[in-house]
Amino acid sequence: MNSKDAYNVWVLPGKPKYGCVYDIMKDAKYEYKRSVRDVTRRPSYGDHFRDDLLKHISSKDMKASWRT
Repeated sequence: MNSKDAYNVWVLPGKPKYGCVYDIMKDAKYEYKRSVRDVTRRPSYGDHFRDDLLKHISSKDMKASWRT
C-alpha cells in the first residue's frame, strides 16, 4: 500500500489517533520519507540538478531555470 492509499484509508474512519489504521498510515508515511531521503542523498541527484540549472542559465533561458 502506498502512502496516498494509506492516508485515504486513515481519513475514512475520522483520522484515529491509535489503532491498526493509524499504524498503517504511520508506517506508510515513514517509508515514504525514508525513500525520499535515500534518493536525495545519492550523489548523482545534486549533480543532475546543478547541471540542468547551469545549462538553462548559460543559454539565458530564465523561465526554464526558474522551473528547475
